[in-house]
Amino acid sequence: MSDGETLVKRYGWRYISLGFLYPITVLFTTPFRLLQALWSLRVLLGAKLSDYCRYDAVRSLNSSFHRSYYYYVQKNGRNGYAFDVSLGKKVSTIFQITTLSMYLYAKYEILVPLLGMLSMVFGYLVWLREDVDQNFIIAVAALGFISSTFYSLAFESIKYDALGWAAVPFGYYAIYTDNYYLLGACFFIVTMTSFSVTVVQGFVWFSVCAVFHDPISLAAFVPGALKILTHFTFMLNRGGAKNVENIASAVGFTSSAAKRYKLKLDSGGLYFLGIWGQFCIPLILLGEGIESRETKYNLFVLFLVCFLYFINKAVRRFGDEQTFYALSFCAILFITIRSGDLRFLPFVWIAISPIPKLLNFASEWGEKSLLLTVPRRKPYNIAPVRELSTKFIEPVKEYDRIFFDLKFNPDEFVNFGKASYIREYLNFLLLMRSASLLPDCYLMFDVLVGMFPLKMFYEDYSPAGRVKAMNDIGAKYILIATRTSDVGDDWKREGFEAVSVLDYHHLSKIGRISNLFVDPGKPYFLLLENKSHPSSIVGPGELVSISRNKMEVRLSENGDATIKYLYHQDWSGGPSVKVSKLDGSFFWIRVEGAPGETVTLRFGNL
Repeated sequence: MSDGETLVKRYGWRYISLGFLYPITVLFTTPFRLLQALWSLRVLLGAKLSDYCRYDAVRSLNSSFHRSYYYYVQKNGRNGYAFDVSLGKKVSTIFQITTLSMYLYAKYEILVPLLGMLSMVFGYLVWLREDVDQNFIIAVAALGFISSTFYSLAFESIKYDALGWAAVPFGYYAIYTDNYYLLGACFFIVTMTSFSVTVVQGFVWFSVCAVFHDPISLAAFVPGALKILTHFTFMLNRGGAKNVENIASAVGFTSSAAKRYKLKLDSGGLYFLGIWGQFCIPLILLGEGIESRETKYNLFVLFLVCFLYFINKAVRRFGDEQTFYALSFCAILFITIRSGDLRFLPFVWIAISPIPKLLNFASEWGEKSLLLTVPRRKPYNIAPVRELSTKFIEPVKEYDRIFFDLKFNPDEFVNFGKASYIREYLNFLLLMRSASLLPDCYLMFDVLVGMFPLKMFYEDYSPAGRVKAMNDIGAKYILIATRTSDVGDDWKREGFEAVSVLDYHHLSKIGRISNLFVDPGKPYFLLLENKSHPSSIVGPGELVSISRNKMEVRLSENGDATIKYLYHQDWSGGPSVKVSKLDGSFFWIRVEGAPGETVTLRFGNL
């Protein structure tokens, strides 16, 4: 079925016809939605901010992946070892973490995106310091404020990197005024708050300075570049380059990952290139002429935005969609202010207020109103979902592992099915008690670059096969989705029993979560334990204790222990203890010493 036939089936000709009026409908409806959203913030006065994550259920659950970054660093240190991430993760290899924004996002998630976006749009008022038409500057900022792009970024899609975008208008102002000290400060702030903004916006700024400004302007990027280099110090260690490939593959920057993402310039991509590209019309026809330096300058900035978006969409993925919405938004407002021409404003509106349906709002399938207006957003109280979910995982203790039952295809990208959102939130809650739900996203990233052979755990989907997989991976529990709340006879025969049940229909009702995000044929999540065939993260041998970047293990009667964590090369146990990789298919840590001895293993030099 073609894209056109899919649209007709989903919306019908009437709504598709009305959809062409979206530049007008959005102009009148978005300010109303914006006022509704801002007025709804009054619920936060005197409220417990940790009870409010985002402005709808799906984003609140899904953003827990990004919210957890801060806790990795808080619990283990920037150069430490996270026992509860993947099968053990060196925190330093998660190089995209920017500690300042991670901390603020974890503590004030409901406010950080909005405040960052407010700074992004009203930061352009800094041009009021210049000898320009002040009413024009205010009009441009106001138009940005009521645009569908601003609304989607502030209340839907942007996350911790909002703080990076907050500095971008001031960086453009620095370039406009040739104030390279200010440009250096702005770029340094960006590097402190967002890795993705550093990459895309840094590329635009650097290219513009290299082509149109004094070569000395490039020195402004040196402090920020040195700051970013500190994120890659782990590459000095053995296996460091592989970890860079790991993250690059995760976002879609490698050739194999690009195939898994199935990158192509689809109709949505063509649409965004079209509405941004139409901004060339006023630049050429209403500006100073195609041969003027001013026109070439503005066209070059616009070209860089479209070029990066095209590469990300069709060749190599290195950022989320919302990153490029913000990138285009900032560039177009900058170009408009440089022009100082009121005739640009209709073209600006088309460029920064795309049809809401294509701005990736989490919505019901086929929600027709998104062709005409942005959806209503208000602070989402996650406390009821947290309470029920916490009760569900109550049997799980510190450093326990839960094996997530899913259909695994090694030739496809990470796909946790319709349960991905609640699975992500459960994983976050487990992280808070130093436990883990496997495979998590980081383990899947390891799988994509061949660092771990996860396929062997999904060769046999029978309950008997699951017993073996749980033992191999050291999982005490398995999480399955079922049609009823009862454990099936085939599971019972292998010794499984349910220790906890989560009714997704009940969860969706109290948490206002769409039933679209669960398999309707399997609405129950069962947490099963197999007491007949218990497994452990250490065996042979016995785990005595785990603390920050340290493990105590009692060796077996044969004087050895197998620890089901990765990165054996970074652990040491003293002169009388040998630490190596277990022979065979796995990458576990093997420890050898005196029989029955209790040894202390330390991570790195910590």
